[in-house]
Amino acid sequence: MAPRPLVRSNSRYGKKESRWFPDPLKETLIKLFARLRGGFLILLSASLALILISYTPEDPSFNAASTGTIQNLFGHTGSAIADIVWQYFGITGILLSVILASWGWRISAQRGLDLFLWRSVAALLSLLAAGIAIVSLDPDAALGTTRFWGGAFSKLFALKFLSWLPTDIGSTVLAISMAFLSLTTLYMAAALTLDEWHSFARHLHQ
Repeated sequence: MAPRPLVRSNSRYGKKESRWFPDPLKETLIKLFARLRGGFLILLSASLALILISYTPEDPSFNAASTGTIQNLFGHTGSAIADIVWQYFGITGILLSVILASWGWRISAQRGLDLFLWRSVAALLSLLAAGIAIVSLDPDAALGTTRFWGGAFSKLFALKFLSWLPTDIGSTVLAISMAFLSLTTLYMAAALTLDEWHSFARHLHQ
């Protein structure tokens, strides 16, 4: 007797079904893996947000030695990561958590993540533009002080741009234009629709 085939042909629908992995099971596994991947990104996003929120300059890091109690919620590793992000991107590093969470949402919803390279570039531009907007409002803030919110990279660009603009209105013009650029590139990087942003804002308000 001839062996039974491992794949059955469904002539009614013009497609083949696996005897080992029926279509409903495959669809369930695909959804499960998508939710696991998306959930991992969302968990990573939440962890990064907690790392940045619990940042303390007195914690030990690559450029600071301390024997005191570590305040960061993720210990030495969190302290080192927070120090790098805060020094180079400032408080705008929190936008990275927002972007990672939105990517996780898209992947878990099986919508995929197209144009990944361009969205990554948009994410970097969003962080830099937001930092430049912050620095332009307080260009005299120095690294290591509580006023240094924009990050070192943004400060370099902001000071250069301010040198090209009129002194009396330069800070305001640069802050407004960079804030607009940051919001635009954030929208591009996050890959969420306006309805999804509105739903997200509504949930936060509640």
